[in-house]
Amino acid sequence: MKFQISNFKFRISLTGMLFLLGSLYVQAANVPGESQLHEKADGMVERGNYFYAKERYEEAIRDYKKAVAMDPGYVWSYYNLGRTYEQLHRKEDAIEAYQGAIKADATVAVVHNNLGILYEDRGNLDTAIFEYLEAIHLDSKFAPAYANLGNAYYNQGNFEKARENFEKATQLDPESPYGYNNLGNAYTKLGRLDDAIREYNKALEIAPKLAYVLNNLGNAYIQKNDANFAIVNLNKAKDLDPKNPFIYDNLGDAYRLEGKIDGAIQNYEEAIKQDPEFYLAYFKLGKIYAGKDKQKAIEYFSKFLKFAKTDSLRKEVESILNKLKKGDQ
Repeated sequence: MKFQISNFKFRISLTGMLFLLGSLYVQAANVPGESQLHEKADGMVERGNYFYAKERYEEAIRDYKKAVAMDPGYVWSYYNLGRTYEQLHRKEDAIEAYQGAIKADATVAVVHNNLGILYEDRGNLDTAIFEYLEAIHLDSKFAPAYANLGNAYYNQGNFEKARENFEKATQLDPESPYGYNNLGNAYTKLGRLDDAIREYNKALEIAPKLAYVLNNLGNAYIQKNDANFAIVNLNKAKDLDPKNPFIYDNLGDAYRLEGKIDGAIQNYEEAIKQDPEFYLAYFKLGKIYAGKDKQKAIEYFSKFLKFAKTDSLRKEVESILNKLKKGDQ
């Protein structure tokens, strides 16, 4: 059974900062000796924003760098530079830019949030968590940082802390379906299936056509041994996202739970059609055929071993394969 955590990372976009940039400039203009520097840097940042909006990112970078040179203490020059590097997938440059922003002003929560995302992308979960916590320390009502902190704890396997932070994110941003979905996933991992179903349904009340939420809801019903509701929701998910192998894999599980083996086989095979390296479907097909078609079972188990990205089932499959090839089954 597979469910999907929303991979949507809660960055604060460049365009979302434009009004804040203007506000900061007005405040900074009252600081003696700094207004002229800020004014020049702010003008260059505005020009960079123009190029950014037109997706002329190299030109935007040029102007943000000029703003940094004009006023090394102007945090938004670094911030916008970092966001632009992210657009170009230059993550190491983006990290350096955000670190420059923190050096200029360590009290801006959104900088710590976005830096945390980049560390999480690199697999540095402890460092990412530190940055998210720093963002929350600076702004206790900053919902994106709670959501991202929940993601980091979830990826660490700390599902209770993930739940706490996803719950806080939904309290602060009750109109976001992503938060309810991820909160539902945390509840699923904790075995609190009724709570998970409630949260998935909250997400669907806001956005009824989110296929991955319907998929996760179907998975929760499978774990509750309720094949009927699982199939209903998974078929809705399939209609919305017909190329998603996770949905077909879960449909296979639901039909197998209901005792409809032909339906299970059909959906596992469709999962493989959508993703020929979807190794779990090979494993499940191998298990189904192990008792009735030795050659097919050998074929599917062999493909599992070829594509498996985890060692958790490898020994079991190797043992079954040895028995099948020896004719013990």
